[in-house]
Amino acid sequence: TPLHRAISISVMASCVDAGVGVHVGIGVCVQCDRTHVSRLLRVILREDQPWANRLALLPVVGGNEPVQARQLVAMLHSRGDSCCRKGSAPECGECSEGSVPLPRGSDAGGSACCAVGGSGELVWCMTDSWETFDLLTAALRHPRFQCVHRILAWTHACTSLQEVADFVRTSLGAEAEQSVLRLQTYPASVLETTGNALVALGLQMHATQYKHCLQLTQHRGAYLCALLPSARAFFQPPRDNLGAVSRAHYKISEVFECCDYALDPSSVVLDIGASPGGWTSYLCKRVALVVAVDPAPLDPSLCGAGTNIRHLRCSVGDCLEELRACAPTAGFDAICCDVNVAPGQLPVLIRSVVVLLRPGGLLVTTLKFKNKPRRTAASDAGGFELQLDSARLAIEGLADVLEDCSCVWLFANSTNERTLLAHRRSASPPPSAPPST
Repeated sequence: TPLHRAISISVMASCVDAGVGVHVGIGVCVQCDRTHVSRLLRVILREDQPWANRLALLPVVGGNEPVQARQLVAMLHSRGDSCCRKGSAPECGECSEGSVPLPRGSDAGGSACCAVGGSGELVWCMTDSWETFDLLTAALRHPRFQCVHRILAWTHACTSLQEVADFVRTSLGAEAEQSVLRLQTYPASVLETTGNALVALGLQMHATQYKHCLQLTQHRGAYLCALLPSARAFFQPPRDNLGAVSRAHYKISEVFECCDYALDPSSVVLDIGASPGGWTSYLCKRVALVVAVDPAPLDPSLCGAGTNIRHLRCSVGDCLEELRACAPTAGFDAICCDVNVAPGQLPVLIRSVVVLLRPGGLLVTTLKFKNKPRRTAASDAGGFELQLDSARLAIEGLADVLEDCSCVWLFANSTNERTLLAHRRSASPPPSAPPST
């Protein structure tokens, strides 16, 4: 692409300037939950984004051998056009062995490869300006993207911490001796040791009293770094809900806007565990009637005459007969449930309400786990993965009433949440084959 060619020219021109790290343009490293890397790539690849023609995904180096900075820069140059964007070949043919085609979402006919742009829990891309960097950062600060933990920039690739220190001094010029820096690293576990090493090389570091922030990403033997003003250096998700009743609003909106599920305007929907009304506020603007069930009150903005919301202030088990009266003859078109119930108890709740759902109707349920996932299997022993496996088994036990079940980790789900999407089975499941003898 023209952007890649411009980056290649920049890399080639700066390779002459040895000793202070190689300038590689403006790179972006987005750290997110591992499960979300592929889906986040789809968002970044969408052609309707404001950065569509100003952002490029980077090839991810395959193999286990460390790649030094000069090799990484050469990789950017030699394989810069291997990113499969809309209008190019469906497969780049140069990705590392074992790469899997990545769907392009709404972009029919296009694809990208997992070996391009995604690695572990990182999304790698490159932009043409700080303005584009700010656009991407602002977009990923949306409350929907609970999965994004930090965004680090990098403008230079260095082979050693000595080169990093030299890069900082060259960038700051006469201010270098008096300047105090704050250090941000990926992975975060190397923050202390890297900071101590840079202090030993003559840089001044402080956690609060600083003028510039040094962002440092370690990747396959290279140090990818950038020196930023403090205003640009920190990625903080917004604390408010951007006008939504609650953050739960972004879970249900993602289901219907990003996961290929739809609601007819004539639909009648049951919302269980509705308070304060995050899901109800989204649904009531898109369907004919929302029956909200929760002993707690809804947000005042959802109350009053003229709304298409009927609020039953009780638990769902206490109003089943009233719900049958509210439902259309065939049953509710969708049941949405964001109630605080342990996943092990959820099958009981689902069986009690699925009879209210019409055949083929949609069920959306949040699975809320007590433990959060750990980075390693050893640290997770008896924790999150065990709960997740138990939940999967419980869902399999609902095969007589549900079909097309999928357990997804939405962008808007917290770390210890998943979302169950399913339809009520239209007919009895076929009998299982007798065991072979």
